[in-house]
This record gives sequence, C-alpha cells and structure tokens, in this order.
Amino acid sequence: MNRETTRRAVLGAALGAGVAGGLLTSASSFLGRFAPLSGSVWGAAKTGRQSTVDSPHGPAEVRYDDEGVPQISADSETALYFATGYAQATDRLFQMDLQRRLFRGELSAVVGDTTLDSDEFHRKMMFAQAAEATAEHVRETAVGPLLEAYADGVNAAIESESLPIEFRLLEYEPEPWTVADSMIVEKVIAWGLTGSFRTLRKTLVADTFTAEMANQLYPDRFAERPRIIRDHHDPETFGAGLGIDVDVDATETGQTVRKETVDWLSGFEPDPKLGSNSWLVSPELSGGDAPVVSNDPHLQLQAPPVWYEMHLDGPDHRVRGVSFPGVPFVVIGENNDGAWGFTNVGADVIDFYTYDRLEDGEAYRYGEETREFETQTQEIEVADGSNKEIEVRRSVHGPVVEEAEQEVGVAWTGHAATETSLAIYELAHSEGVEDARRAAAKFEAPTQNLVYGSQTVAACSR
Repeated sequence: MNRETTRRAVLGAALGAGVAGGLLTSASSFLGRFAPLSGSVWGAAKTGRQSTVDSPHGPAEVRYDDEGVPQISADSETALYFATGYAQATDRLFQMDLQRRLFRGELSAVVGDTTLDSDEFHRKMMFAQAAEATAEHVRETAVGPLLEAYADGVNAAIESESLPIEFRLLEYEPEPWTVADSMIVEKVIAWGLTGSFRTLRKTLVADTFTAEMANQLYPDRFAERPRIIRDHHDPETFGAGLGIDVDVDATETGQTVRKETVDWLSGFEPDPKLGSNSWLVSPELSGGDAPVVSNDPHLQLQAPPVWYEMHLDGPDHRVRGVSFPGVPFVVIGENNDGAWGFTNVGADVIDFYTYDRLEDGEAYRYGEETREFETQTQEIEVADGSNKEIEVRRSVHGPVVEEAEQEVGVAWTGHAATETSLAIYELAHSEGVEDARRAAAKFEAPTQNLVYGSQTVAACSR
C-alpha cells in the first residue's frame, strides 16, 4: 500500500458519499486497516495509562477519576507540569499536533494539497512568529521553567507511549513539542475569539454603496472604545517581538477594498456566532457561606472537545478546572480561595492597512517616510505533490496578506508578545480578589471579561 493510497484514504472515506465511484478503492483500503485482528491500525490503540510519571524534576502521581479527569499531584511544580504534559499528550496528542500544524501552515505536509490555501494564509499571517515572540517574552518569568517542563513531558509521552491511530493512518510522526507550540495554542484561541475581517466587509459596503448603509449593516459594538494597549506596556516596545510599530498612523491611501480579497480572507475567519455568559450569586442569596460563580463559555462543539479538564495538586496550590490541550495551566477553574471564568468582550482589536507602493516595488509610503517590506521565502511541503514556495511579508503594522492582487496589512493584538500564560498561572495561585485583579491585568489576548468570586468577596472585572 503506497503513501498516496493511505493518505488519500482518510479524505476518501470522509468524502466517499459524494463521489463514491471514484473513491471506492481508497475507501476500501481505509476500512481494511480497521479489519478485526488483521488491521494495521490496532497497534496504536491505547489499553492503559501511566499512574506514576517519573521526570528529572521528581515523580508525580496521575490518577483518572470515574469521569476520566486526570488528578495530578507532585511535590514540585516542575514535576507537576511535566506530568501534565505527559497526561495531555497521552490523551490528546493528535489534537495538539493538528492545531499547531494548522496555525504554523503545515497541514499540507500530511494531508496533501487540499489545505494549501489554509497553509498559505496561516503562514502569511505569521502566527508562528507571534508564538515564538511570546515564548521568548515569558521565558524569564515564573512560567518559563514550567512551560519547558510541560514540553518535556509531552515529548516523553511521544517517546514512551503508542501514538494515536491518526498518526498511523496518515503515516507520519509528530515533531517534538516546544514552548512556542503552547504559545501557538494561545494564538489559536485568541484568533478564534477576536480574529475578524468585519472591518473589511464594512469598508467594502461603504465603497460599493454608502457609508450610511455600512453603518446600518455594521454598527459599532461599543459607544466607548476600549483601550487595546494596556497601561503597563511601553508603547515603544509593545509588539517588539514582531517589529510592530503601534504608535504612528499610516497615510490614507484611498484604495478600494476588493470583493475577491474580502471573500478569500473571510474564509479563514472564526465563527462569529460564538458567545458566552457568566453571573455571580452572593452568599446572601445562595444560601451558603460563599458566592456561586457560574460561567458558561460557548466555544466550538467538536470531537475531541476543545476543553481539557484536569485537577492539579502542587506543593503550594491546588486548582481544578479546564484548559486547552497544549496549555499546561488551568484557564477556567477554582482553587482553595476562589473561582473564576471568562466571557468574550467582542472588542475590535484588529486593524487593516493598504499601501502606496513606490517604483522599486518593495518600498511603500508610511506617513512622511519610506519603508521597505521585510520579506522571507518559505516552502510549503505538500504530501504526494509538488511543494509550493510563497513570499511572507511584514510591514510596520504587521503581516501582509495578498489576494486578487491586493495587499492588506494586518495589525492584531495577538501578534504581540503577550503575557496571558502568566496571567492564568497567577490566577491558579490567587488568594482572593486583589490577587485575581493583579493577574487579570496581564491577560492580554484574547480580550475577555473576568468573573471572580471568593469566600469574602465577589467581583466582575473587564
């Protein structure tokens, strides 16, 4: 059975209902791999999980309760998060690998040219570079060693555990996990909650019809625009990881947005119908001695789920709640002193720019100045096909994407080096509302509303 057959078999089985005749051979080969006793994929099936995880940082206990939730305990934080990486990789490795491949623009290397457009978009949007900048930014903070330990735990599971069936079907092995991969997961979630090309659609309507019609169809969401850059950041260095200058306005070019460009970009936009809700009930009304914190985050329904539930018991904190596969820290949860959750703000944290090119082709006007695009040639690997070379470019605002011979510069808060991982780590260690407020001040992307309740006080904070 050659690689063409096995790789196309997965897509063939999924699409077989629509084009059954042309994919019959592939679908048969796919099903044959699941044949009882003789099918080759069954060697990847898991029969058990580790109860003790040893690491250079010391041992950790891993116990799964009746609901399948891992209970992880250790005498050191690095051992705790090493074991967390091991457990998440044991349970969700293919999901973790798939989402990092999606945002690194590396899907075509395992599924073929079907995903070339997706790979090109995600590479040109420079999500991977944003993740690298964020990983470097948090390296010297309290979470730096813990993220490294988590990555080591993921890689230990890759080496020691049987790989999930999906890897066998697609005939590839995952690359080692890195801290930047965990930061990519942060960008995945941030883009899913704040990435939007709504502004371009509104501009297209205004250009095609009138500004009044555009405002009726796309009204402002907030009467007062929230601040995008937080006070504790120096505007001169914010976004330095990608070389983004956020302090100077570009010259108006008066270029018209093209429908083809908007349509192409909108194909990579998150579902705009997502929404969440949360509320607090005070002790006086809850009938108890503490407030009730209710948080109902509405993210995509998928299998496996977007969330990963876990209970962590470390040397100086206990926390239970949910995280995202690939992220070591509890995002929404509770500890001995309080409980917290998030809902999406829905703020506009993305801007777009077009450019007046100068004669040499690589230079553009920026106010009264002349700048040059930073360019890099990248090759997209394509399984069972010809690789594709693309040019990835960056302006003073951020990544530049191009479609229908139109360039669009993208300035998005998620492209900056952010401290969200530090914020959720500090929430897990918080001992009351003031600690929670200090932690929330570092929560930069995605823009969220925080609901928090403790034994003594309940608070809502944006």
